[in-house]
Amino acid sequence: MKKISLLAFLLVLVLCLPTLAACGRSKNGGETNTTEEANTTGETSEAPEETTEEELIESKNLEFTPNGDGTCYVSGMGKCTDTHVVIPAVSPDGHSVTGVGEEAFYDCNSIVRITLPDVIKSIGARAFMYCSKLTRITIPDSVTSIGANAFMYCSSLTKITIPYGVSSIDNEAFGYCSNLTSITIPESVTSIGVGAFCFCSSLKNITIPDNVKNIGVRAFTYCSNLTSITLKNSSKLTGIGEWAFYGCGNLASVTLPDSITSIGARAFAYCNGLTNVYYFGTKDEWASISIGDDNSCLKDADIAYNYSEQ
Repeated sequence: MKKISLLAFLLVLVLCLPTLAACGRSKNGGETNTTEEANTTGETSEAPEETTEEELIESKNLEFTPNGDGTCYVSGMGKCTDTHVVIPAVSPDGHSVTGVGEEAFYDCNSIVRITLPDVIKSIGARAFMYCSKLTRITIPDSVTSIGANAFMYCSSLTKITIPYGVSSIDNEAFGYCSNLTSITIPESVTSIGVGAFCFCSSLKNITIPDNVKNIGVRAFTYCSNLTSITLKNSSKLTGIGEWAFYGCGNLASVTLPDSITSIGARAFAYCNGLTNVYYFGTKDEWASISIGDDNSCLKDADIAYNYSEQ
C-alpha cells in the first residue's frame, strides 16, 4: 500500500514539474521585460537634444590697446592664426573691448569669418580693408560707428546688415566689395558717404531709408548690376551727389521723393538702361529740381509724375 502511494506521489510530481518550470520562466521573463522597458522609456535612456547653436571659441594672441578708462580696442592679429576670428568681450588684461582699431586687420587675407562681441561700439577706418577672403561678419547692434574704408576691397563678402544706431556710412566703407549682393541699411542712417558702395558690381537693388538726407559723391558709382533704386514718399532725401550712380548701366528704374532739391552732375551718366523714373511730386516740382550736367539718361527716361506707392 505504501509503495502504491509513493508511486502515485512521484507520478504527480513528475507531471507537475513542467508547469512549475514554466511559471518560473514566466516570472523571470516578466522581470526582464520590465527592466528592458524601463531602459527604453525611462528618462535616463533619452538621447540628448540636438542644438543648432554654434560653440564659439575666443581667439587667442590678438593684440589689444588700452584706452585708459578700463576699456580697450583690438588693434591687430598679433600671433593669432585663426581663420575664424572670435574677438572676446574682455581682453586678457581684463579690459572691456569696445572697438576695432584703425587697420586692426588690414590686409589679413587669411581671415574667412569675424565674430564681434556685443560690447563693440566702433569699427575704425580701414579696420578690415583688403580682407579679400572674408565671407561673413555679423556687426552687433552695439556698433554706432563704421569708419572710412572699413571693409573696402573685401571682395568675398556677400551680405552686410548695418545695425540700427549707425547714423552715417562713411566714405568708401564698403567700396569695391565686388561680390556684395545684399545690403540692409537701417532707418537710423542719415547720410551715405563718398564712394560708400562704389564698384559693388554684384549689387542688384538698393532701398534708401527714409532718414537719409544726402547720397554722397560716387556713392554707387559702377554698381554695374544695379537694376533699381527705391525711396519712399516719406523719404527726407534732398540731394544726390555728383557721380552717385555713374556707370550703373543696368539701372532700369529709379523712385524719387518730392523732397529732393538737387541732383549732381553726372549722377546718372552712363545709366544707359534707365527707362523709368517714378517721381512722387508734380511736373512743376520736378522742373524746379537742380539737375547737374551730363544727366541725359535721367532726363530722357519716362517720368511718372504724382507717383503713389502701391
